[in-house]
Amino acid sequence: MSHRNLGFPRAPRTPQRQFDAQNAAVAVSRGALTTRNASDFEGLGLQIINPWKDL
Repeated sequence: MSHRNLGFPRAPRTPQRQFDAQNAAVAVSRGALTTRNASDFEGLGLQIINPWKDL
């Protein structure tokens, strides 16, 4: 599954983006994602949980 299939807004810039795509694919199947890098996953229709946001 590529980043384009998941609806990422921009092309990958580093190999790290492949890991983002893998994490997003698992999160899509579960419906939620916990991350501090929420901006990379916005627009996927996921519940994004950022436990560091209000620290």
